[in-house]
Amino acid sequence: MYIRVLPLAAAFVLAAGGPVVAKTASNTPLHAVKHWTVGGAGGWDCFTFDASAQRLFVTRPDLVVVMDAGTGKSLGEVRPTDGVHGVALAPNLNRGYANNGKDNSVPVFDLKTLAPLKTILIERRNPDAIAFDATTAHVFAFNGPLS
Repeated sequence: MYIRVLPLAAAFVLAAGGPVVAKTASNTPLHAVKHWTVGGAGGWDCFTFDASAQRLFVTRPDLVVVMDAGTGKSLGEVRPTDGVHGVALAPNLNRGYANNGKDNSVPVFDLKTLAPLKTILIERRNPDAIAFDATTAHVFAFNGPLS
C-alpha cells in the first residue's frame, strides 16, 4: 500500500461554466428527503458514502462520525483524526484512510470495526483531500494551501 502526497492544484482541474444542478434519471431536480443531526461541536467538512455497507463517513474537526445511510443512526467514530478533511475507502482491503491536516498524517483504520490500525506520517504539509485508487491499490493524499 502506498500513500502519495500531491499538491492539490496539480490534482484537480475546474471546469468553466455555471453551477451544476443535480437531476434524477427522470430529469427532475433532486430534493432533501431526510434531515439528520450529526451532533458534536463544530461543523463538518466532507462526507464519503460506503455503498457496499450503506454507511456515511462524515468528517468533523476532530473525528469522523460513521452513520447508517438508511436511518442516520450513529454507528461509531474514527479517531484519532486531528484536523481531518476527508476519508478514502478500500472495501476489498477492509481499510479506511483519513487525512489529518493539523498533524500531517494519514490514519489507517479497520473498515468493519473502525479500530485504528496505524498512522502514517507524511512528508508534505496540510493534507486536504484523499482518494483510493482500486486499480493500483494506492492512496493519494493531496496537500492544501500552506498557512
